[in-house]
Amino acid sequence: MSKKNNGKREATENVTTFKKITLSAKTDEQREVIKSIKSNEITFIHGLAGTGKAQPLYSTVYTTDGPKKMGDIKVGDTVCTPKGKTANVIGVFPQGEKSIYRMFFADGDFVDSCAEHLWQIYDNRWGSKKNKKDWVKKPRIKDTLWIKNHMHEKGGKNRFKIFTPNEVKFNKNKIEIDPYLLGILLGDGCISGRQVIVMTADEEIVDNLSTCLLDGYQLSKQPSHKYDYSIKRIKKRNKENDYVSLLKEYYLMGKRSHDKFIPDNYKYNTRDIRLSIIQGLMDSDGYISKGLPEISITSERLANDIKEIISSLGGVCSIKEKESWFTHKGERKSGRLVYRCYIKYNESKELFRLNRKKEIAVNRSKYPVRRVIKDICKIGEEEAQCILIDDENHLYLTDNCVITHNTHIATVYGLKELLSGRYGQLIFTRPCKESMGEKLGSLPGDSDDKIAPYMMPLFEILRQYISQKEINNYINEGLIRTIPLAYYRGITFNNSFIVADEFQNTIPEQMRLFLTRFGKNSKIVITGDVRQSDLGCENGMADAMNRLQGIKGIAFNELSEKSIVRHPIIGDIEARYNSKNIT
Repeated sequence: MSKKNNGKREATENVTTFKKITLSAKTDEQREVIKSIKSNEITFIHGLAGTGKAQPLYSTVYTTDGPKKMGDIKVGDTVCTPKGKTANVIGVFPQGEKSIYRMFFADGDFVDSCAEHLWQIYDNRWGSKKNKKDWVKKPRIKDTLWIKNHMHEKGGKNRFKIFTPNEVKFNKNKIEIDPYLLGILLGDGCISGRQVIVMTADEEIVDNLSTCLLDGYQLSKQPSHKYDYSIKRIKKRNKENDYVSLLKEYYLMGKRSHDKFIPDNYKYNTRDIRLSIIQGLMDSDGYISKGLPEISITSERLANDIKEIISSLGGVCSIKEKESWFTHKGERKSGRLVYRCYIKYNESKELFRLNRKKEIAVNRSKYPVRRVIKDICKIGEEEAQCILIDDENHLYLTDNCVITHNTHIATVYGLKELLSGRYGQLIFTRPCKESMGEKLGSLPGDSDDKIAPYMMPLFEILRQYISQKEINNYINEGLIRTIPLAYYRGITFNNSFIVADEFQNTIPEQMRLFLTRFGKNSKIVITGDVRQSDLGCENGMADAMNRLQGIKGIAFNELSEKSIVRHPIIGDIEARYNSKNIT
């Protein structure tokens, strides 16, 4: 005798074999949402899709074209990820004013975020009993508040660490001056007069520079100065030196040591170009202290430029100010401030071309470079925003190239329920906000084709857990469906898990239509941010959250994520919508 399936989908030979999907909460709020979905038939999740990644609008996000303020990030932007790759922004969600916390690192850097922001952190106490040192392989995802509450526990000093990215992948930009040569000029060059002069006692540097010059140029030794070389044309012409012209274009010509800087199209360029300019600076002005690279300069702007490039290459650079002194006519006088850059980089030898320096630099073989979290404190209230990216690890780079996290829940919960066999189909729906007068019904294709652009963010999440081939198979078998809200009239959905996303863009009549369409053994999860409606009229989600309070089986959570839920309280819903009074 076959067992009764209680409304669950029966397996058939035509159905693809399902894999197990694991969903774990990363914050206390997310745990409450998962509990709510499990125990209720309808769950409203008020807030933004993507809890755990809000940052102030002034925070930096690294894109392939360079840094951009969080408030300026748009859908379609390409951001940099920690493994030297890129990801597309597929969702931007303003969160309004939030409490902002500042995370301080031991090297002096800091990053601002909300309390729920997620971080991939390491703790040397998370190693296994057999091998205490394998903590480097066991990162965990924790929110800002959790880290703040645990970092000052007994034995917690310098406990939590964030590893640096492999590198930042910027787009290639056109440059005119060889980056190694520019690094030499910024380190030990003279560009304050009408000539371009390199000052060095190292023949190896002279040889290296000879291969970096523009056609028709050479290094010419100055007869009156033993270690000075000017960059001149091989054949004299009645025309300004090209290097003088190019340095003027970069606003560098005429700059003295304390005014120098690295132009943006060198800072935000390919890895080879960024590394080459650092090699020029380190060969000319850098040194090794206890095996570690350092450089001391009088330009604060140049010091910060070096720091940014080192960070973008996967290293850490801390800057300390130091007073300088000189003697004039027997009197000791104070000089300009010196900015001493201490560099931690896994492959320290790579920062030099000059062999005598490369030989004494020491690569980090035991412990990779990481940032130590020193303290976290609340700094006030700020307008914040979160982004959704199509990276499988949801990681992007923020201020000082610190790795930060991007997350979601609801869609994964729905997929998990479908693949476990609890429901016969997973349905995605979104209100389609039409633009430029183009109506959904006039678009080509069937309903799936019409709504596909609106559903892209949800399918991007699915692709992080199952392959595109599996998604196509489930769609062909009718297990995953996308249905425009406009098509719900006259349909009842049984044995279905329904994810209703961006429902702040419904009006009360649409919300009522939707809530009365689902049948037996079904769940609904409705997500949206009632503060961010695009309608300019009465908000159906806000109305429902007010109108439906107190009905058993309907839960309301304040959060921001995408989720999934189920069935039969239509009578109560209809009664509330038919009532003129809202309690």
